[in-house]
Amino acid sequence: MAKTNIEMFVGNIAFENVEFTYPESKKPVLKDISFEVQTGQTVAIVGTTGSGKTT
Repeated sequence: MAKTNIEMFVGNIAFENVEFTYPESKKPVLKDISFEVQTGQTVAIVGTTGSGKTT
């Protein structure tokens, strides 16, 4: 995956009730995920192998 540099970002990013299922799967890897990242905030997504972190 290519890296994109963002020189200046103003504002927050919000995810509300996000769900994701891979095309070859019947079970979602993410379900009902909601969070907000505020400007300047650092976030780490952690979990076991296969838990959907990369998604």
